[in-house]
Amino acid sequence: MLPLPSPLFSQPKKIIVRIVALGAALLFLLVLNPFVTINAGERGVVLTWGAFSGRIFDPGIHVVIPFAQEVIKMSVQQEALNVDSSEAYTKDGQPVSINSSLLYSLDPASVAELYQKIGIYYEFKVVSPILEESIKTEIAKWEELAKKGSFK
Repeated sequence: MLPLPSPLFSQPKKIIVRIVALGAALLFLLVLNPFVTINAGERGVVLTWGAFSGRIFDPGIHVVIPFAQEVIKMSVQQEALNVDSSEAYTKDGQPVSINSSLLYSLDPASVAELYQKIGIYYEFKVVSPILEESIKTEIAKWEELAKKGSFK
């Protein structure tokens, strides 16, 4: 009669298999990095296979599906846009050069719509042109006062 295998010998094999499987799973997670951190003052626009998924991440740690999902971070903090030397003309045709600055911030509730309609380069596509146009429109209302050197 053959001796029965002792449960002591089969137990270490199961433990080793479990440790190796756990190690492989942890290595897999570290390589794929399914975690994304959204900092304070940011929102994360979640894209699944490149298309907006309808989800916006608030600040914190979030899990994404590696390779399938991507998170685009957008700042909702106050930003400054400086425009050096805008050229415009007054009501009577006098040239004016003006340096200007605009403080703006994104509405956190509108980040998804902004990303879908305009993208991440909204400052160059929307904010800067509107600032330039507003400066030119406002300066066009002025009349130069040559004697006083100021505008009316």
